[in-house]
Amino acid sequence: MMNAEITKIIADLANDLRPAIAALETAPAATKNHYGAYMGILNRMARTNKNYAKVAVLAMIKAGANREGVAAAYKLLFGE
Repeated sequence: MMNAEITKIIADLANDLRPAIAALETAPAATKNHYGAYMGILNRMARTNKNYAKVAVLAMIKAGANREGVAAAYKLLFGE
């Protein structure tokens, strides 16, 4: 279970990401479910830190990102 502070961080990050995610989701997909674009976002936001990446994943999904695309990107970057 997440605490209130983490939940707020995810919500705030989702609000910040929402315009970029909306633009990405309406653009033609270069990879299935835009996983390539989501890999780029995760790499810039989290580098090699899995905890940062998990927060970023939740925020991207909350912002409207394709769940399968984000999951595929996370799996390719972090092997989970």
